[in-house]
Amino acid sequence: MTFRAQQVLDAANALCNPAEFGESLSYTPSGSGAVTVRALVERPQKGADAQDNNRLERAVVVTISKSASLGVASVTVGGDKVAVQVPIGATSQNYRVTELLYEDDAVFRLRAVR
Repeated sequence: MTFRAQQVLDAANALCNPAEFGESLSYTPSGSGAVTVRALVERPQKGADAQDNNRLERAVVVTISKSASLGVASVTVGGDKVAVQVPIGATSQNYRVTELLYEDDAVFRLRAVR
């Protein structure tokens, strides 16, 4: 097995795996129904502004397995949505994918805004 092939497997089975570091999210591709994907979510920190310490930023960074069965095979910036709990344990809210930050054979790294 090549390093590249192992990287694709590791992204789905370790990094984005809910039993390891990831979580299961609802991802809605533009023009399609929602699918469950494996992802790693970087949630916003509470605002550093002294006047509003409880404010949460409206953006998340989501790393999604690039897999037709465990993630998504393609991304449509501006049209796709991902449901994320911010903070963890809260009701999931839809975030619209606004930027493709990174892509390789194993993952998409997306910025999404509420």
